[in-house]
Amino acid sequence: MKKELFELDELACFVNDRIKKLDWLIFQLMETATGDDAIVASLATDTAMTTSQQIEKMQVLISKLREQTASKADLECLQSVA
Repeated sequence: MKKELFELDELACFVNDRIKKLDWLIFQLMETATGDDAIVASLATDTAMTTSQQIEKMQVLISKLREQTASKADLECLQSVA
């Protein structure tokens, strides 16, 4: 279970990095956009920021779950006692 949580955390980190790059690209577009294009770019930036914040919250939860998940050595110790 811990391995899967590490993999999920790595994936979340990768996704968050991509979102931040996308946010930067949209920001560059906003500097030259006018009218409706500027509005769409602004909405896309807001969406990217919100998504990034949600991914960061998910990473915090993954870290908490990882801390609470018993390690393989702990499970083997419990089995030997039982």
